[in-house]
Amino acid sequence: MKRGAFGLSVALMSLAAVSIAAAGEQGIRGPDAKFVTVGEPTFAIAHVGLLDGTGAPPQQDMTVIVREGRIAHVAPAAAANVPAGLTVIDGKGKTLLPGFVLMHEHLFYPTLQPGKFGLYPHTFTQLSLAGGATTIRTAGALDPQADRAAQDDIRAGRTIGADTDVTGPYINGATRIVDRMPIIKTPQDATDLVDYWSRQGATAFKAYQTITRDELAAAVKAAHAHGAKIAAHLCSVTAEDASALGVDSLEHGFAVFSDFTPNKKDDICPPWIEGQRALARLSVDSPEIQGLIGTLIKRGTAITSTLGVAGVANAPQHYRTSDEALSLLSPELRTVYEQWVARNGRNVADPALVAQNLEKVAKAHLSFLRRGGLLMTGTDPTIAGVIPGYADLTEYKLMVGFGFTPAEAILVMTLNGARYLGQDREIGSVTEGKRADLVLVNGDLAADATTIDRIETVFKAGIGYSRARLLAAYKGKIGYTDSYAYGPEEN
Repeated sequence: MKRGAFGLSVALMSLAAVSIAAAGEQGIRGPDAKFVTVGEPTFAIAHVGLLDGTGAPPQQDMTVIVREGRIAHVAPAAAANVPAGLTVIDGKGKTLLPGFVLMHEHLFYPTLQPGKFGLYPHTFTQLSLAGGATTIRTAGALDPQADRAAQDDIRAGRTIGADTDVTGPYINGATRIVDRMPIIKTPQDATDLVDYWSRQGATAFKAYQTITRDELAAAVKAAHAHGAKIAAHLCSVTAEDASALGVDSLEHGFAVFSDFTPNKKDDICPPWIEGQRALARLSVDSPEIQGLIGTLIKRGTAITSTLGVAGVANAPQHYRTSDEALSLLSPELRTVYEQWVARNGRNVADPALVAQNLEKVAKAHLSFLRRGGLLMTGTDPTIAGVIPGYADLTEYKLMVGFGFTPAEAILVMTLNGARYLGQDREIGSVTEGKRADLVLVNGDLAADATTIDRIETVFKAGIGYSRARLLAAYKGKIGYTDSYAYGPEEN
């Protein structure tokens, strides 16, 4: 939904919910109908475990009532007043979560050629939905118009998929990293890019690695003037400087910060491995790390954690993608992944050190969260083996494995992203009055992190979609043309 749409009265919000549900039903009359398992957005889920997304401890034996696509009632099962005749879904032995709000997604994936990417705006918004994500932010686009077209189709009910906060093109410096990225040589270039793409419908922006401080300052000013937020994945500019300039979220967090690299020069990216070695010398409790955490929190700068892609990029032999996830790839892209693993990903100079740093990064992010910082997460499917529909589940398992409680990990995956987007009154938690974006998991997620792999149904505005059916539809298809196509009867 567009910014500013969340101050509606309760009556108007209810009307909007009916409209959303109607649009969804209209869309599922076509090829997406086969994915629907709950087609009527009024029902109850009874006797279910609940992680509500607020950070509260898990609750057992709860009942959630959904009416016309919105959450109408949340209560212990013994106290819930379930109307006679209402459809009831048995939640015994299962866990209910909010729909995930993922904040570092891309609608493209590596091809057979290094540095080249295939576009999958419809495929990946549907696979994101299969993975439990009902809302995503693209953290940089190679074809913003294609991404926006996919979002327009979803909003109009022509197809299903995760709602998308569409980011404009990467705002990179003078060194082109990927051939579809524009080149920014001056602060005016940055301003012009943001102005143009804001008029074209971009609702967010992302600054990239080789941008200078002056260019970044211009981009931030322009984005904020248009009411948009700006994320940044940086090495030329430190996290502290970017925060001071007003960047809203820092992508990848301590995995990429150049603040600790000795003798770093202004506006120049230091060797990446030197930053890793500098991080390895510090403890999470060190004044350097804790000082930066405090600065970011004071300035209100969010962090988007992407632990999974760091593992696949730098230590894929240890953080191996499951065969089930890889089954979505074409045979050619499966070979690309196996070659990636064989050469140990980026083939960095010190892979053991980089793998060791991943736990430190996770614990620094946990410290940031517990001190009051806005920590979010995303998957960054720009590396072979990081596959939508599965990669977000890996994020959850890594967070819990590195010390997050289940409630903290779900908070990071849901409500915190909604807060950043300004949509926390509408989505992000299992709370009465909010849109019924829900994820039903088979098992007790609070007891076993791997239960996250057993998502059964993903509800968006009360319409339930089968994870299994969505995944089956895309088996072996990543690597070919974006899979969703419309015939005249669907337009």
